[in-house]
Amino acid sequence: MFKLYYKYKKIKWFKDYKEKVLNSQHCYYNKSLMEIFDLDSNMDLYSVSIYDVVNNNDVNKLVKKIYQLKRNKNYSVEISYKKKFIKDINYIRPEFDHTGHGIFAKIKFLNDSLISYIDMTWSQINNEEAIIEYEIHLKKRIDSFSIIHDYILENYKKLRKIKYSIFYFNIENFLNDDSQNIQTEFKYFMVFHTVLFIINFGWHIKLHIRSSSFPLLMLLS
Repeated sequence: MFKLYYKYKKIKWFKDYKEKVLNSQHCYYNKSLMEIFDLDSNMDLYSVSIYDVVNNNDVNKLVKKIYQLKRNKNYSVEISYKKKFIKDINYIRPEFDHTGHGIFAKIKFLNDSLISYIDMTWSQINNEEAIIEYEIHLKKRIDSFSIIHDYILENYKKLRKIKYSIFYFNIENFLNDDSQNIQTEFKYFMVFHTVLFIINFGWHIKLHIRSSSFPLLMLLS
């Protein structure tokens, strides 16, 4: 019963959110990011990095998923490692005289209006784990909030179907609160970046996020 109620409230939220917030005119749409976030100097957003700590089991799953993307016409994929056939491969193994690191893969987005490509690199941190960095490069520099807003509108249908998209019960609290609307749109913008890993790569990533210019976690708090 609760799941049905939860689903109903999510559907209602996104319907009201588009009609009453996204489709309304707000003065912050054309403001620079410096103005939006009250920074002391000009700031442009041109890349976002996501970090994950993985073990051998995770890496085997990740390599398999990246090879599957090769069959998808929306991506162009280069990967530095072979995938397993029967037994798991020990990508991460004990290193006593140096730390393993290198280029993992490059994934180009052929049909996305904003994401250009993802550079994946990894560094081993102990005998069992490594950190993978997913550096997401954008096709255009984000220097005003209108670019973020337009991207959310363009991908609205995808957004409301994403399992991990946040929603709220009362739309009235958002109608005259620009600060809250800015935070919500920025969170939705980040959802598009993080969820592509959860969907395409097959597990819930322990996310640590930064941008090329300033800490995004500060804006998401």
